[in-house]
Amino acid sequence: MENVSINIQLIINIVLIAITIIGGFVLHKKGKPYNGFIFTIHKFATIGFVAYLTVIIFKISKQVSFSLPFYVFVAIAAVCVLALLISGALLSLDKLNNSMLNAHRLATIGLVVCVSLIVYNLLIF
Repeated sequence: MENVSINIQLIINIVLIAITIIGGFVLHKKGKPYNGFIFTIHKFATIGFVAYLTVIIFKISKQVSFSLPFYVFVAIAAVCVLALLISGALLSLDKLNNSMLNAHRLATIGLVVCVSLIVYNLLIF
């Protein structure tokens, strides 16, 4: 990953989050029982996106000093990811459907906003 430019790494992350969001829309529209293939792609893309962006942030933060708002966006994004994991698990278990669906949607919006701001900060460093 050292020889891959930061722009390509960010594009990979954007593709992974797009796959995650599109997979979520497809899962929602098709309804339960969830398609196993789409569900698996949705989960793996999420894990890949979070892991890859975490590596990028840690790698760059060793080289560059970011402002406090950058780290606030990272913290909020981490909370959103946690909320998405919990609400997604409860949705797949058919628990508290309306509440969890609303929580999942709000956390998705929060994550997309925070990640957009994080990527912007990474691109201007």
